Formats: sequence, structure tokens, C-alpha cells
Amino acid sequence: MSNTANLVLPYLAAGQAQKHVTLNESLRKLDAIVQLSVVSATTTAEPASPADGAVWILPVGKTGDHWSSFTAGDLAHYRDGAWVEIAPRGGWLAFARDSGRLLVFDGASWSPFVASLSESNTFLAPQTFASAHNASLKLDIIEEELALSGASATSSLSIPNGSICFGVSERVTEAVTGASSFKVGIPGETAKFGDLLGLSPGSTNFGIIGPTAFYADTPVVVSANGADFTGGKLRLAIHVLRVTPPQS
Repeated sequence: MSNTANLVLPYLAAGQAQKHVTLNESLRKLDAIVQLSVVSATTTAEPASPADGAVWILPVGKTGDHWSSFTAGDLAHYRDGAWVEIAPRGGWLAFARDSGRLLVFDGASWSPFVASLSESNTFLAPQTFASAHNASLKLDIIEEELALSGASATSSLSIPNGSICFGVSERVTEAVTGASSFKVGIPGETAKFGDLLGLSPGSTNFGIIGPTAFYADTPVVVSANGADFTGGKLRLAIHVLRVTPPQS
């Protein structure tokens, strides 16, 4: 056998001349597929000026002098001024940087990887679950630190259009002054996420509501009770599930 079983890396032969050529070829391939991160899995036109070392997953309908002869689903690796085709193996994972999605190859095609929701996961970034036609659910937490002054303060970030909101939580990051307490809500429902909230640094509120659909970008409003705000800061966290219809 002249190649390894899983990654198909060439073995060095006993007494082989120019061993560095074979070794360097294996290193280049490992550099492409270990911790696989691709530029895109949907780009159809072969790039004119790709970065050295860049990798693409080739979609159906690909075009270009080199890509047109490659197999859809394979990897196109640009290195040392030339394109190299790499056939993936079943079970490989790839992160598509343009979509922010983790993909898995089942031996025939790439599809979004959906982690089990029954596992105990700590989500450090928005989590997107998508179908083959890019209908998706995106679990997201949107944070903003809001400075308080006057009768009320409105967030620059919003509860997104087309999302289901589970609540808006808050934490006092700098003592709130002027008001006797405050409430958190939205225009027209100023106490939707809580009222009579504490002023001291470290005070928190969960702000949980029944899941509510929003059909327009909606800012969060923090309103003073008793008197106007003269200072203080809050960190707001908007907890939502975004819904996207099929894209094709």
C-alpha cells in the first residue's frame, strides 16, 4: 500500500530519492484538511485571485477553467499558484466562513451539521440550524450596554423582525441614579420585561415572557420610575430565536 488508509497521504518508500517532495506533499494536504475551514460551499465561479492556501467546497453548477473539471462536493485547494482537488471522506466536518455554518460530509454530499439539543452545550456564539435549502432557526443572544439619562433610554439594537423573543434580561453595570427604580419594555409596553427593578451594581432581572413573535425590528426601552435618570448603565441581553424561510 502506497498511501495511508484514511487521509490518502503518500508513504515514504525505503531508499526513496528526494523524500522531501513526498513529505511536503503530505504536509500541504494536511494543511488544507486538518481543522477544515472553507471560504464557501456555495460559490460557483472560480475565483480569479484566490489567497494561497484557501479552500472551497465545490457546489453543483461550479464554473471555471479548473473547477469545471472537478467533482461537485470535492474540495478545491489553491496552493503554490495552482488548484488541487481533494476528495473528502464520509464524516469530515468543515466550517464555511461565509455562512458561519458547520457542514458534514455523509459520503455523497455536504449538509448542515445539527448538534444534539439534548447535550449540555455552552453556546458562545449564535447557533444556526439549517435545512438543505437554507431554511433556518438561529438561537441568538444580542447584548448591549446602555447608558441611562432622562426619562428613558432606548437601545440601539433591536428585537429582530421575524424572531421569537423569550425575554430581555438585564444587569446593572454602573449604579443607577436619579430614579427610585426602573422598568424594561418596548414602545407601548414599557414594563413588558420587568418593573420596579433594583438600582445597585450587580442587580439582575431575568425578564422572561411567554414566547412572542415580532414582525418588525423593535428596540428595548428602559424607563425611570419616580424621577429622571441622572446616571448609570445596564447591560441588556435580548434572547431570541430567528426564523428564516427557505432560500431556494
